[in-house]
Amino acid sequence: MLVDEQTGLASRRAFHEALLRADSAASGGHPVSIVLADVCHLSEVNEEHGHAFGDRLLGMVADLLVRVVPEASIVARVGGDEFALLL
Repeated sequence: MLVDEQTGLASRRAFHEALLRADSAASGGHPVSIVLADVCHLSEVNEEHGHAFGDRLLGMVADLLVRVVPEASIVARVGGDEFALLL
């Protein structure tokens, strides 16, 4: 799987590929949900506390998302401060 180096999550490209496979599953009657999440004001956090702190914050968000979604889900970082979940 293609991995986002900073968070260890699936990359945008990996998410897109999983989404294509999920489309086939949904056509077969399997329920599929997509969740998009954005870390608001990350640029302000970076400015006030530094990029290293912002990077740690992204890592904490990634860890939290992985812990709360069902095991078969895909959690991806699809942008600088944007995450997508395929449930």
